Amino acid sequence: MRHTRHGSSASYLKLVKAVTNRRILIQGPKLDSATLQQASRQLFDYSKEDGDILVVFDSPGGSLLDGKALYDAFRISRQRVIGLVQGAADSAAFTALQGCTIRLFTESSTMLIHDSVLAYTGRQKHSDNEAEYLKTFRRRRSDLRGERTWLMSLVMRKSGGGITRKQLSALLAVDRRLSAVEALEYGFIDGIV
Repeated sequence: MRHTRHGSSASYLKLVKAVTNRRILIQGPKLDSATLQQASRQLFDYSKEDGDILVVFDSPGGSLLDGKALYDAFRISRQRVIGLVQGAADSAAFTALQGCTIRLFTESSTMLIHDSVLAYTGRQKHSDNEAEYLKTFRRRRSDLRGERTWLMSLVMRKSGGGITRKQLSALLAVDRRLSAVEALEYGFIDGIV
């Protein structure tokens, strides 16, 4: 079985092993503003030199806003950003991963995808900032549809045709945990190492 969308598993593994001293870790109990600040600082420091940057994910997710900010930071980096999931890339971490130039999973890694906006509006506890942000969303329902459209457009574009809009809508309707092989089949990642 081939475990990549492009290239070979061996070439991806060689690439990951080559990036030894330019790593950013997205780990811990929650992807939040502290994680965003630390990762942004490291990304800025690494951008002063040429070479790839490896971002290692093992995160249960967290703030959609911080996940989107990391997505943007990775996407606009002038270096190639390699995302490697060793464990989980759930929810907001999945969003951040999509900003990486190359997205890889280890064989036992998983990801949780769902409609993040609906998940947030359904939760009872929020940080003050997110609670205020969500109040704005509740007042302006078109923004909810816009946020969902942004997520769907992002995933459709990054999957390279690996998933249809109808399939994606069905996947986002409920919390769905995907294995590495499923994530690859849908085009959410580029390879398994």
